[in-house]
Amino acid sequence: FRTGTFWGGQICIFICLKVYWMSGEPNNSGGNVVEEDCAVMSSYERSSALQKWNDVNCSIKRFWVCELKPADQ
Repeated sequence: FRTGTFWGGQICIFICLKVYWMSGEPNNSGGNVVEEDCAVMSSYERSSALQKWNDVNCSIKRFWVCELKPADQ
């Protein structure tokens, strides 16, 4: 995962604060051969990592998270 910024498509969304990441992440698979240049958000209800990020391989299919403006704007 690229240090310092989080990219959505070709647009930089925001500076990555360490508070958003799971403990020890991003770690690029612990330094293994597989690169992890994408991020996922944990959804395990009973996890202390709920809504925290983990870096993953981009070839893994996941659900999307989108932010939309309210209809009145």
